[in-house]
Amino acid sequence: MKKYSGMFRMILLLAVALLVSLGPAVSAQAHRVKVFAYGDGETIFTESSFSKSSPAQGAAISVQDESGTVVFEGVTDEQGKCDFAVPRAAHGTLTITVDAGEGHRNEWKLSEAEYR
Repeated sequence: MKKYSGMFRMILLLAVALLVSLGPAVSAQAHRVKVFAYGDGETIFTESSFSKSSPAQGAAISVQDESGTVVFEGVTDEQGKCDFAVPRAAHGTLTITVDAGEGHRNEWKLSEAEYR
């Protein structure tokens, strides 16, 4: 009987360890910041959120062109939005990075055809 109770404890410990180690991964995925961007030829519109009901307020926005030059920096509003004029110096695909803090960071690629 002792063999089985020792093995049972070992399996139980492994199961608990697995659940504890997966907990942060599930939590982090649930709070991943989502980014969407589009342009109309004059303005680039961005929307950032954790979910439909939870906009990424006050998140830092950084925009780099293909050469890596930062062409815009800003902050999202209370609705998770940040709109700005198409930067004159921008060329090629833009990388729009949203950093909402605590590791909540994501990117959106916007081709020149989508914003010019």
